[in-house]
Amino acid sequence: MSDVPPPPPPPPGYGTPGVPPGYAPAGYGYGYPPAPRTDGLAIAAMVCGIAGFVACGVPSLVGLVLGFVSRGRIKRSNGMLTGSGMALTGIILGFVWIVLGLLYLVFIVILASSDSLE
Repeated sequence: MSDVPPPPPPPPGYGTPGVPPGYAPAGYGYGYPPAPRTDGLAIAAMVCGIAGFVACGVPSLVGLVLGFVSRGRIKRSNGMLTGSGMALTGIILGFVWIVLGLLYLVFIVILASSDSLE
């Protein structure tokens, strides 16, 4: 037989043979976690809140609901979902349109009642 000794193990810090330094061998559960993604409901909440300016506030009510649902999903996702700011934008714009709508109704009631007094 051959009298050639086996190759020596790699020096410390060089990892497993055949695997580039800085990478874990495949199949051991190591590696990078999946990148967080933006919640689709957060995007929809922001778009609906902004669309309220064009459609007289009606989509903003949808944005308000979607914003609350999305923020709950984001909090429960343990960092796997992002978009909390977009969901908050939908919530804020929804409340702004509710306040503006109520002020408009109060203004109409005041105008209607002042015409009936004369």
